[in-house]
Amino acid sequence: MPKSINSGSFKDTAIKIAISSLIGLAVFVLIISVVALIFSHTPYPKENLLPYVLFSTAVSCFFSGFISARKLKKNGLVTGIISGIILTAVFYFIFAVFSSFSLSQSSLLLIPSCILPAAVSGILAVNIKHR
Repeated sequence: MPKSINSGSFKDTAIKIAISSLIGLAVFVLIISVVALIFSHTPYPKENLLPYVLFSTAVSCFFSGFISARKLKKNGLVTGIISGIILTAVFYFIFAVFSSFSLSQSSLLLIPSCILPAAVSGILAVNIKHR
C-alpha cells in the first residue's frame, strides 16, 4: 500500500476538515442568530433576507477554509474548496429542512458565496507566515 494511505494521513486530513467545517457551521449559527435578533427588535423590512444569509454563509465558509488550511499547512486552495463544498452541502440541507427551499436563482448564489471565500481563505492561511 502507498505510504499515505497506510499511515492514516487521509483520516487525519478528513478529521481536520470536518472539525473546521463544524466551526464554520457554528460561526454561521452565531451570525444568523445575531441577524435574527436585530431583525426581531427593529422595524427594518424583513422581506429580503438573502443578502444577510449570503453574507453569513460567506463569513462562515471563510473561517472554515482558513482553519482547515491553517491546520494542514499545505494545499490551501484545495483544502479551502473542499471545506466550502462540505459547507455548501450542509447549508443546502439545512435550508431545505427548515424553509421552503428550492433550486432557484437565489439558491444558486449560495454556491459561489461558499466556495470562493473558502478557497481564498485557504490560500491566505497557507501563505501567512508564523511569527
